[in-house]
Amino acid sequence: MSKNKVDSSAMLENIDLIPTQIATTLTQQTGKKISCIKVNEYLAKLGLQQKLKTRGGKSQWQLTEQGKKYGRVYQVESSYSNWSGNQVKWGEEVIELLKQNLLKLTA
Repeated sequence: MSKNKVDSSAMLENIDLIPTQIATTLTQQTGKKISCIKVNEYLAKLGLQQKLKTRGGKSQWQLTEQGKKYGRVYQVESSYSNWSGNQVKWGEEVIELLKQNLLKLTA
């Protein structure tokens, strides 16, 4: 059991990509326009995250167990508004995973 934790944390060294950045990279690498909304949908289809409703009725993404191998959740605050909350950030490995599954995800 502790081996899995070590393996997961070993993959999580550089976790700083938000879906907008992933979308930009995928668009550049594939030549297909991919939005951050689609990136979130694709990550959910791959079982890496799920959308949950908060008490206030808003939606929030949450990592699944599988998703914890590729991402982390950070508590963030907006510098230009009074918003604060959780934000999922992803490692670069998720870009390759998305590219490998792009045909299946867009079907």
